[in-house]
Amino acid sequence: MLWADVKQELRREGTVDTTLADVRLNTLTLLRSFSSEKSATLMAHVEKLEEEMRQKFFLEVNSRNVSN
Repeated sequence: MLWADVKQELRREGTVDTTLADVRLNTLTLLRSFSSEKSATLMAHVEKLEEEMRQKFFLEVNSRNVSN
């Protein structure tokens, strides 16, 4: 998700003529400016997605066990 944000910003700022060195510098700038608040929001979102996947997995496993 962080990578998606970085890619979106790089696409907005760059062109096909942007050098790899400039892409690297822009990426480093973006990563350095990624706030702690945004990091916390991202981590909370990832934890929520992980928990949803765990629940889905356990429901699938339990439904298979009940069927057998």
